[in-house]
Amino acid sequence: MGRVAVLATCSLNQWALDYQGNVERIIESVRKAKNSGARYLCGTELSITGYGCGDHYHERDTEMYAWEALATIMKDPACSDILVDVGLPVMHKNVIYNCKLVFLNKRVLLIRPKMMLANDGFMGYRETRWFTAWAKVREVEEFPLPPVISGIVGQESVPFGDGIIATKDSTIGFDICEELWNPESCHLMQCLDGAEIIANGLGSLEEFGRPEIGYQMVQMATMKSGGCYLFANQKGFDGNQGYYPGDSCIGLNGEIIAHTKVHTLEEVEVVMAEVDLEAIRRYKAGIRSRCIQAAKSKPFPRIKVEFSLGDENWRTTGVPSIVSVNWWTWTTGLPFVPRAKPPIPTKEEQMLKVPACWLWDYLRRSGRGGLLLPLYFDEESFATAAIVYSMCVMVSEAVGKGNEKVLEDVRRIVGQNDYVPRGPKELCGRLLHTLSMEFSSPDESEGRQAVSSLACHIGSTHLSADLGKLLSETTASFASSLGLSSEHRGEEGTRTASQNFQSRMSLAAAYFYAEVGASSGSQMRDLIVLGASSADKHLTGSNVKYGRTFGDLNLLGSFCQRDISNSFSLLP
Repeated sequence: MGRVAVLATCSLNQWALDYQGNVERIIESVRKAKNSGARYLCGTELSITGYGCGDHYHERDTEMYAWEALATIMKDPACSDILVDVGLPVMHKNVIYNCKLVFLNKRVLLIRPKMMLANDGFMGYRETRWFTAWAKVREVEEFPLPPVISGIVGQESVPFGDGIIATKDSTIGFDICEELWNPESCHLMQCLDGAEIIANGLGSLEEFGRPEIGYQMVQMATMKSGGCYLFANQKGFDGNQGYYPGDSCIGLNGEIIAHTKVHTLEEVEVVMAEVDLEAIRRYKAGIRSRCIQAAKSKPFPRIKVEFSLGDENWRTTGVPSIVSVNWWTWTTGLPFVPRAKPPIPTKEEQMLKVPACWLWDYLRRSGRGGLLLPLYFDEESFATAAIVYSMCVMVSEAVGKGNEKVLEDVRRIVGQNDYVPRGPKELCGRLLHTLSMEFSSPDESEGRQAVSSLACHIGSTHLSADLGKLLSETTASFASSLGLSSEHRGEEGTRTASQNFQSRMSLAAAYFYAEVGASSGSQMRDLIVLGASSADKHLTGSNVKYGRTFGDLNLLGSFCQRDISNSFSLLP
């Protein structure tokens, strides 16, 4: 075995413009990586500001506060003797760039701007609205550091552009998110010029039906070019509509050798791997066509640093490593790469867990005291109830495993400082209120029984309200004022108007309960009202505008009815 480098990547649950919280999570990730022996940590895209800042990127304060946050990170003792990169917006020559900044021991080594921007509007990416792509391939310029940084590091400027970090024992190139997906990925040319490690910080959203796409891209990149690929994706909900899965991983020579867990409530996850740098070199040298291309590749600017990713006094740290002697080594001449099979959730698991994780992040940041779900005898509202219960299961499991941050959030939501969940059903009773609104229709008896049964099964605080009398008196009053006879009331248009009014009355009653009913005699604050309707209903216009399926949030609004039906077998 040659020199072994311990490399780390991470998944961070960052919030847009939450500088203090983002800094704390970055420092915690560095501390975890360093305590495990890592010499380099790859961070997520725009980790200091959070990815979902939107038009706040146009505000000068956003960048200024990011530099101040960076100063706090660099001064922290945990960030010494380890190579770290973070993400932040940087204005260079009056142009705003999405950048990865690399530093070591209070010294900024390189600011690498993003060269290929994500602009797929249907996926929620609109980076060209805020940033400009760096167009100078293999070029760097001098960037004058702001006083808040130069006063700490003792340097006036830093290379800015498309460069490579050259340590004493290896070379590090960079991708930033979209660059991995592009046909002319930046890492391709860097690997031909000798880059052995590629670091990619992302803000890549979960794709329904394609949860494995990130792992596949990492495998393909390292299979063709060889080397180690550090893939650091954000996790959770940061203010945008989407959800970041936190599917960070480390790839080596065509295989995934380490990965984080997906769909968890952990705010900071770090994964490490011990990488034999000699295995990378032998793999690269063994691909003859690649070597021919590499021999004629143009050089990248190199930023040299007196620092080693490997340790001469290396010893096993307990993280995934390369085994150098086995049948694979004897037959191929290459060190064996241990595989780590990433978890690939099914569509059903995505529909159940992704909205649940998204909802938890929204709830704990909202300042509200819980959730209210108007529960009807239909598939959408039953599916929404299942997602909320799934959230309660995940929260209970996290608390059971000793996650103090999750417990702190739960206590703040329920307004009880000594509260400890006794299980998902009991927790659901504290977080979820279900409301069944009846209009005394004879054909509703089966639905009432099913709704009550579901509420009892998940443990929600359930209330049934009979709005039939209110509806009849209101419609009769309107009819009398308009001079409508009983014959007119039976006409098709009048019946449709009455049904639409009933639907809207249900929504009004739900908001009344969310603001008043749940607060009486307790410490509960206003509740978040959950709507329940599929994408089909929104696209076809078959739902009543501002009717019973509307609310503050709709967890199913991006899913079609067919996927909901296939994923949830909830109706009796």
